[in-house]
Amino acid sequence: MHTTAPIRRILVRLSVLLSALSLVGVSIPAIAQQPGIDRQDDLVVHLASGRTMTAKIDARTDAAGLWLRWESSGAEVLRPIQWDRVAAAEINGNKISGKEFLDAIEQIRRDVPAQPVSAPAAKSIVMLGSPAGEESKSNEASKSTTASKNTQEPKPPVKWLDIEAIPARWDKYVETDGMSICIAPKDAYGQLVPVRGTLEVDLIAEHAGVVKLPYPFSRIGHWSQTVRPEDFGPSGAVYHLPFQDVNPEMSNHLGPHGAIHAILSVPGQDTFEATADARIRPYSLIRDRLLQTTGRRFFPEETIGQPWEKK
Repeated sequence: MHTTAPIRRILVRLSVLLSALSLVGVSIPAIAQQPGIDRQDDLVVHLASGRTMTAKIDARTDAAGLWLRWESSGAEVLRPIQWDRVAAAEINGNKISGKEFLDAIEQIRRDVPAQPVSAPAAKSIVMLGSPAGEESKSNEASKSTTASKNTQEPKPPVKWLDIEAIPARWDKYVETDGMSICIAPKDAYGQLVPVRGTLEVDLIAEHAGVVKLPYPFSRIGHWSQTVRPEDFGPSGAVYHLPFQDVNPEMSNHLGPHGAIHAILSVPGQDTFEATADARIRPYSLIRDRLLQTTGRRFFPEETIGQPWEKK
């Protein structure tokens, strides 16, 4: 029995579709009940950089790029990824190459119409990056602009806070002027998240040579700092916090080490805390020897901007 050309084309098309569906581990009954790629189970995506992401495929996914979606507490985070960055994917425990994944996505979109995107969540956050070429970048920029108007700051939620602090100087004199603190709010993947909020910082010092005090630590500085997204660089946001009543470099009764405690309040998210060890006086072997021999930490040739505390 011979098959006519139209029927042969239908059979070939159905065969290709079944092969594509088998690659992503989706059965025909599942597609019949929940058509489209917007309702897939979580998949694991392995990027060429070595990074791994677990998320859902968003309906925006097409030949231009892969879109991943995370949902939590009425909010969704969308992340576009260029296909050339996808090394492999794991779907229902089956691992396929990035090219096989792309081929499967294209076939599903061509033969199984995607469901309309559901009503947007209370907060829809689109992470930076465009999966498409130059031609589609303008369209994605338009989408990002719209999302920015709705969310003010298109970024994932903060999960924890990292801080570092060192004594620093920022004027013409030789002594240190205060503490330079770098804050780095991080998301669930350890990526930096620029935020808007308020930073509260305490500087805690140890009293040197005091053995009778039950608690030889005291707070010698407290600062409140406004945090803005534009303050952030590749490593975080850096702020200069001038010493207040006491400059540890000018006081013999304070030890060189202390701690810095920071509280970052991010409206609409949460309050995040971190404490880090910090030198509150720069290490200098020559100044330590100078102090032992003369009682001062500065040479007569040096100009200092603060009075030296003799004790």
